[in-house]
Amino acid sequence: MATSDLTTRILARDNSLWQRADAPFAPLGWIDLPSRNYEYLLDMTRWAESIDQSKILVLGMGTSGLAPRVFFDFMTNHGPRPQRDIVALDCLDSRSFADIDLTDTAVIVSTKSGITLETDALFRFFYSRLGRPGRFIAITDQGSPLDIEARELGFKRVFNCPTSMGERFTIFSELGIVPAALAGMDLFELFDNATKTEVGAFVKLGEEIGGNANAQINAVEILHARKDRALALWSEQLLAINSAERSKCLIPVPTELSLGTYPRSKVPIAPKSIAELAQLLYGLPFAAAAAGYALEIDPFKEYDELGAREDVLESLRGAPLKISAPEVDFGNLAKYLDSKLHPQDLVAISAYQPLDYENELVAASAQLARELGANIVTAGLAPRHLHATGQLHRDGPAGTHVVQVISKSHGPRIAIPTLETDFNSLIEAQADRQAWELTERGHKVSRIYS
Repeated sequence: MATSDLTTRILARDNSLWQRADAPFAPLGWIDLPSRNYEYLLDMTRWAESIDQSKILVLGMGTSGLAPRVFFDFMTNHGPRPQRDIVALDCLDSRSFADIDLTDTAVIVSTKSGITLETDALFRFFYSRLGRPGRFIAITDQGSPLDIEARELGFKRVFNCPTSMGERFTIFSELGIVPAALAGMDLFELFDNATKTEVGAFVKLGEEIGGNANAQINAVEILHARKDRALALWSEQLLAINSAERSKCLIPVPTELSLGTYPRSKVPIAPKSIAELAQLLYGLPFAAAAAGYALEIDPFKEYDELGAREDVLESLRGAPLKISAPEVDFGNLAKYLDSKLHPQDLVAISAYQPLDYENELVAASAQLARELGANIVTAGLAPRHLHATGQLHRDGPAGTHVVQVISKSHGPRIAIPTLETDFNSLIEAQADRQAWELTERGHKVSRIYS
């Protein structure tokens, strides 16, 4: 099919491109998001200007946690200077949040499904500390458990997300633009430039990386500067797609870790203006859609929030899972893995660590990528990446080896109100559940204790 024809069919919301003709859920509503009218954007801007607090704490996983970082980091690096400090919290390690000062802080509870376990746990903790519903804002689907509870409690405002799209494709929805507006982003400039995107160029990019993956070139290097790491993480979770039978996939690798000798496609992300940022954020989902078409797989598959929640809570209530995960250390990890891997096998570092571990994680993983050479190495903080790239690790190519980095101590045990557990136990249950699911699917798991 010609690129122009594929572009036309995507814009026409043709679900049959991905063999979704009979699917009850049409996931292409994100195409319409930049067409929000003037009155909507004006209301959002004026509302943001009315917020008294100088700091915004966003509780959210996946795009809900990454989108605020994308906008805030871009404004910090490229201007205009953010009007408020936006802190995105997508971590359960209490060392990252136990001492956050809430004196001049508004809290956004951001979960499209309204049932995300990590976001719910963090909400319970911060609501018990602050206890002032007028300082809380919710972003969620209409009728979700969070939507109902937030209205009953009297949150300052409850924003409802469009339901016609999956969470990974929502950066132009309320999940992204509420924190963007609070940071002082010019929504009119952002949305106007998004509508000017050369969509066909991104469709062509998707066809190319999908075609390469059909030729067994699965790696997709995301070319970015270090200051654009949040944007790279958002791009990574958007492009991490795989088929149900595990035979086809894209494995996105941020350029900081793309140091091996394996072949790869390349996706440059280097916006320098709001116009360039807007067109990248709007265009890259078209690349993901086109890559899925080229690979004959569904690129819109979403993380099973309810299933993941129930599985982890069951692990907390039931008998311990039997885990097969030999202990190693970073110092001899390359030697340990070398005899167990085939060329281009995926090594994924899954670090259950505080947010400030990110630089150390990238440095250690980059060194591992240099030492292994022929193998793809990715890395992410958990549970953040479980909501996107974690699906690729679990359901993706055979031969995947996941290395969990787990603290011997995650700090003091802090109880989670109403969930009858604590954050340390929740982290341990998530790590055990991830390891168990991976080994059940034939993958290998090792553990590093820090």
